[in-house]
Amino acid sequence: MKITVHRGMDQIGGNVIEISTDKTKILLDAGLELNPIEETEVIKTENVVENGFDFDKLLRENDFSAIFISHYHADHIGLLSLAKNLPSVYMGKLAYDIFKATEEYKNNIVNFVPAGYFYDSKQIIVGDIKVTPVFADHSACDAYSFIVEAENKTVVYTGDFRGNGRKNFSSYLNKMPQNVDAVICEGTNAGKDGVNAKEAELENKMADVMENANQVFVLMSALNIDRVVTVYKAANKVKRIMLQDVYMSLVTDLCGNNIPNPCTFNNVYAFTSKGMDEEEYSKYFAGYGNKKMGEKQIADKKFVMCVRSSFKNYLQKLNSIKPLSGSVLIYSMWDGYKNQKTIKAFLDFAQSLGMKIVDVHTSGHADCNDLERFLEKINPQYIIPVHTVDTEWFVKKYGEEKVVRDKIFIV
Repeated sequence: MKITVHRGMDQIGGNVIEISTDKTKILLDAGLELNPIEETEVIKTENVVENGFDFDKLLRENDFSAIFISHYHADHIGLLSLAKNLPSVYMGKLAYDIFKATEEYKNNIVNFVPAGYFYDSKQIIVGDIKVTPVFADHSACDAYSFIVEAENKTVVYTGDFRGNGRKNFSSYLNKMPQNVDAVICEGTNAGKDGVNAKEAELENKMADVMENANQVFVLMSALNIDRVVTVYKAANKVKRIMLQDVYMSLVTDLCGNNIPNPCTFNNVYAFTSKGMDEEEYSKYFAGYGNKKMGEKQIADKKFVMCVRSSFKNYLQKLNSIKPLSGSVLIYSMWDGYKNQKTIKAFLDFAQSLGMKIVDVHTSGHADCNDLERFLEKINPQYIIPVHTVDTEWFVKKYGEEKVVRDKIFIV
């Protein structure tokens, strides 16, 4: 079995990884490179040549039987929307529904329908390669790791995963094979000190911050479903309504009745930062009835509003109706985004309205302790680090002879 990392080594995001035998070739993920705006936003290009990487050419010159997509973050799926003549694509059903709906919301065309969907631990056979998706915890819902078997070899691809979310990490580990030939392992947090806070811990921290504030705003990714649940539970503890804009409402509606959404949760309401009667947005309110709110209604409530950095004008409107001084903006994204111009400008704007900025966040990627637990369980002969800028952490921990730096490797 040959492993070719076309992209993904010594960088975070943009994974494109090939697994091949003499008979079959597949790709694991097809991601755009990250643009540090928000967790789920990436550079969009007019073609599929990105920093010298030509995805269309890769597809033309290779007879790929399938592409397996681990989750819907654009640094793992974004190239598909820009490519032509795709082979069969496999991914989670909910992941596809969210990807399709959010792309169409942004007026982007989704140019494929999956040939099949993942079910936890249910094997998919393509040629002489067997792929078993394993449900993984990540800041995207319906995310998967893959167990790939061919030519009497077993390789695990982690995708993006963590052990500090609302899913049971031990259960995930128990589904993994032992003594595998190789692992293609994400290492976003490799080399970083500390242990990730759990989502349940964030819930209590957020409730404490919300308790005595005038109003509460949360700057977060709409696609981080665990965080949506955390914000909702915290708001519920301090008896505030939760406000989701039409984009977040679209996502939470798709996730079903157990995820806080305006349709089925009494204390969750939908709003738009644009005019509610604008045709582009009004269609998203069709099913909400009395669960949609305009600025004047919102201003009279005690609320927790999920926002994005493009909401400056809307917050200015709210402030003109009822001053937001004494309010809190909870920053719930990676700290590094604060250096990005758009995010910095939004935070400065919030402070100019008299808001206090409070950081309450935890990573969507495994910390070093969970990486070690995972690698101890599967006991790989070789480790191929991807989605990391600290390959040296793996070398120091597991030895030079075990860590693969080459982009092409045969097991």
